[in-house]
Amino acid sequence: MDREGYPTPDELQNIREWDVLEKGPMGLVEYVRERWCNGSIVVTGKKVLYVQLHTCGWSGNEQIMRALIDNRFFWMFYWQQSKRGGHYWFKIDTRENNYIRRKS
Repeated sequence: MDREGYPTPDELQNIREWDVLEKGPMGLVEYVRERWCNGSIVVTGKKVLYVQLHTCGWSGNEQIMRALIDNRFFWMFYWQQSKRGGHYWFKIDTRENNYIRRKS
């Protein structure tokens, strides 16, 4: 993040390119959580995680959300709903290996 708390271009690119198939979704959620500012991010649950992101209109969080939307696999597998005003919900089931790890 820069001095004002905005995500850097490199951080936004990391979000866009995060390989959820290789690294898993929770690493991306933690990466986003560390950069989320002036808004709300809530993670509840143990076996099934419910992630809520609320931008509160802050442009830095809106940039993060645009990068997250561009991450097709994360969006396709975990997005549940979004509402006008910068509200997003995701569901990550940790009880099963719901993403495929590539063979090395």
